Amino acid sequence: MARKAKPLVLDPALQITVDWLEEQPQDMWLAFVENTNYDFAVDALRWMVRSGKCDRAVALAMYWNLAAGYYVQYAARSEVPAHAQLTYNLVKKIERMFLAGEFAESDLGYDPTGRLGDYADVPVVTPIPEELKRPIPGRQIDEFALTQGWINGLPAFVYDELDAREQGSAEA
Repeated sequence: MARKAKPLVLDPALQITVDWLEEQPQDMWLAFVENTNYDFAVDALRWMVRSGKCDRAVALAMYWNLAAGYYVQYAARSEVPAHAQLTYNLVKKIERMFLAGEFAESDLGYDPTGRLGDYADVPVVTPIPEELKRPIPGRQIDEFALTQGWINGLPAFVYDELDAREQGSAEA
């Protein structure tokens, strides 16, 4: 019997990003994954994976953008530094779901080939499965057009709203 996932409790400011993503097509999800600030967005990425809407190309791009090559040096979560455990958990979840075929098929493509050498100096304890190293053939997005006007990996209106909230809380 599969474990029921605990609901994600998102920071109210991050909820703006998730609300925006909820309305976007997979093209925009892929653009977000390729361009977002990963220090800020891990919870949004977790939401994307758990949403049931994330397709294979988006999931594979996310996997590599989360530095999957860095985490091959660890045999278990307990070995991962505390500050990196949330990201490690997400990398491993994507890996499990991808291999189990739990991400939807779409016409989007993604090629991780250029990322395979990332962290080449890290000792490999737990290798990345071959299936996650293969390109997904399909349509390529116009990333530049989709992200024009973005600030720090977010659409300008989302960034501006988050910035305004931060300014408001700093003044309080």
